[in-house]
Order: sequence, then C-alpha cells, then structure tokens
Amino acid sequence: MMNTIYHNKHITGKRIVLGLLLATSLLASACGPQISKQVRYEWSVFDQAETKQEREGLTVETKLVDKDFPPTLYAVVQNCNTSTGALLVGPDGKPSMFQIQLAGPNQRWYQVALTNNTDHVVRLNNVIVRLFDPAGNQYEPFSKEDLATDLTRSWPCPTASIAAQQYKVIKLLDRNAEMLPNTTTTGWIVFKPASLGILGVWKLAIYEVPVATDEAGKVSKTTKFETRTVVKKFVDTYRRENLMAPDELVESQEVTE
Repeated sequence: MMNTIYHNKHITGKRIVLGLLLATSLLASACGPQISKQVRYEWSVFDQAETKQEREGLTVETKLVDKDFPPTLYAVVQNCNTSTGALLVGPDGKPSMFQIQLAGPNQRWYQVALTNNTDHVVRLNNVIVRLFDPAGNQYEPFSKEDLATDLTRSWPCPTASIAAQQYKVIKLLDRNAEMLPNTTTTGWIVFKPASLGILGVWKLAIYEVPVATDEAGKVSKTTKFETRTVVKKFVDTYRRENLMAPDELVESQEVTE
C-alpha cells in the first residue's frame, strides 16, 4: 500500500498525509494492547466426601479425568489428510507419525477403584451404571466397541482403526468385572453426553451393587453409590500487550444461565 501511494503521480500531498496517518494508526492498533474473551466450562467435584465412599464392606473411589491422561490412552499412528484420507509422509519419505489421544472429544472418563473387603466374590453382572445430567437425561456407559466407533468417526484417517486397537488393553469397569475378597479393581467408566455444557449438578450412579449373598450364593442385598459433579461456565478475559507478547488472564467471570 505504501509503495502504491508514493508511486501514483495523481495523489495529492493531502491524501499522502491521510494515508500515512491511517497506516500509523493501524500499526499502533496492531502493536498496542489487545483484549480477547474465551468461554470455558469447568467440571469440579460437588462434594469431596463423595469421591470415596464405603458401604457394607465395599469401597468405591471415583475420579473424573479430563486431562493428563495416562500413556495407555494414547496411540502413535501415521497421520493423514483428514479431508482426503491420504496418508502423510515427511520430507525424508518416511511416514509422518502422530500421537492421538484415545479419550475422544465430548467424552467423560471416570476412573473408578472398587475395593472388596467382604468374604465373598462381588460380581458386577447385574450392576447398573448411569450418568445423569442436570436436565434429568441419563446416559449409558460406552463399551470398547463404542469407543472404537467414536474414534473412527471423529478422526477420519485410515489408521484410526489401528489406533482403536489400543482400547483392547484399556480396562473398563463393566458387567464382566469380578472382585475377589480383599482386592481392589480399578477401571474406567466412559460416557458421551449430548452436551458437556449443561450447567448444574451431574451425577454418576452405580446401582444394584451386591454386598451380601445367601447360602445358595444368590445376591440377598445390594447398595448404590452416587458421585456428583458440578458444571460451571466462565468467560475469561485475556490481555495481550503486543503481537509478540503472550496472552495474560486479567479476569474470569462466572456466567449463570
């Protein structure tokens, strides 16, 4: 733009001055402080006491994990162009490898540890697990097949099916789980709600957990465990002093709807 201004013989001195002032103003605006806002949803424990509960000789510890996933929830495969599906290679002609997180977008991963302090085997074949959102909608946990399907749908690469093989070594707490006396079993319970942005109290419920059997070995008594999580919405305001400076959080305001 500056070259065009100076080389156009028909531009008057007044227009040149105005052009320079405009350019100076734009430059100052670009280099000066910039303010931006970002919406964030925060999931946090509703009641810390609910993260570890003991009933009838059983102890259940629950933790929502939404970052810092363990290495088992990652897979390294060849990357691709997600628009065409073409596998990518590097400048040296070798496959361009990519680390993909197996905990997919919009999923909720709960790590649950169950300790059996009773004198009998606890089988989860009749246990019912649900996640309830604040609107009362309920969601069933994902199976390994559900996780694999969701991965290949959200990441349309031919190597997605290879990454999905990693789910085989991930332990899910499902109806096949059995807990021997005086042992602890740890595994994942995974959900994919319709929306993670529903504000209010969510509830993870584990129903019909057997705690006693009769002489014939049939379940004679069950219990339930419930863990609540509260979801809040925030608008974060960031300030950047110039184009080269990092964003600095200056305000975080909770939004209620």
